Amino acid sequence: MSRTSFTRLKPLLMPGFTALLALLSLNSAPQTARAMAVAVARWSAELVPPNGAIGPHGSVVLEPGRHPNHTRVRVVISGDTPGALRPWHLHAGTCGAVGPIVGPENSYARIRINARGNGVAVIELPIPFPESGALFVNVHESLKAMDHIVTCGQLVR
Repeated sequence: MSRTSFTRLKPLLMPGFTALLALLSLNSAPQTARAMAVAVARWSAELVPPNGAIGPHGSVVLEPGRHPNHTRVRVVISGDTPGALRPWHLHAGTCGAVGPIVGPENSYARIRINARGNGVAVIELPIPFPESGALFVNVHESLKAMDHIVTCGQLVR
């Protein structure tokens, strides 16, 4: 095919090519839209010891759960005492205030701190993903010392 012949066919080929691109983008749009929705539908916080003390720190992420009307919570701690077993909870309200625990209290698995001072907990709370409000995570010293908060994080969207 000569260059002249291709030039004459180009207007005929381009609409087909454009239609193919449009079809491909429609086919991948649901996955892209879902990924964008998950990225937007997220809360996060930095965990810091109260009153500027030196101690455990880390992060918290809340996102829609894998099942309808569930919320996934991931807590990561570092710089903690090796061997500690830390109770923690998501609360309504702000750090430093006493707020109700969000979801069933027995849903919260304690965080086991490893030999390097790190720990992780990932749970699915059987509650709809919170769209608004004030939320925070408290990490407690132990089951016997629940009044002592070792680190706290105020969640933001």
